[in-house]
Amino acid sequence: MAGIDKIYLPKEQGILFLNWAKDNNDKCLKESGFNLLNCFYDFQEYEVEIQPITNTNVGIDRWLILNCPFYFVQEQLANKYGYFYKEVLNGTDTYSKPYIYEKSTKVKINNEYRHRFKRSLTGSKYWIQMGIIDSDNYWWYNEKKDRWVNEAKELYPTDTNTAHYGKSIKAIIRKIRKWGLPKGLTLFMHGRLKAESFIIKTK
Repeated sequence: MAGIDKIYLPKEQGILFLNWAKDNNDKCLKESGFNLLNCFYDFQEYEVEIQPITNTNVGIDRWLILNCPFYFVQEQLANKYGYFYKEVLNGTDTYSKPYIYEKSTKVKINNEYRHRFKRSLTGSKYWIQMGIIDSDNYWWYNEKKDRWVNEAKELYPTDTNTAHYGKSIKAIIRKIRKWGLPKGLTLFMHGRLKAESFIIKTK
């Protein structure tokens, strides 16, 4: 997730922020999908005037803008995000509305290249990738939820740009249909054999 940055506070304010985060972490997880407590440093053992308290991404920062009661946190978020901060408060930012798209119903797979020697390259599964397609399509994958996320349009946790799946092309087609991706996407798939690659189109 892009836009990761730190919040700097005195120790006393950091403790207030941390205690509030402990009380509200479940709410943050439910509403944003992100774990706020995972973003805190172990700052209490250090005696410095100002120090980094958290290292947060845009998804958590957006949730903090809407929910955090502390002026000393809001001031830093306002300085960091500028116009985006005002958009979030006004409900006019990109992420305020659900990401709605026309889902694909068909999948076409072209075998770009297949090596004659059947030497395993990726093990028992295929590797499926999208990544940065254009400014409106920046796709990453949440392995635990088995979900692709367009980070240009959505704020949701992701952990990789690659989905590992399937022992057959038919299984891959069934999986892609189940993902419910938008029409018109191009995916790249590396096969189980050395130099085996495919181009996938959603329609």
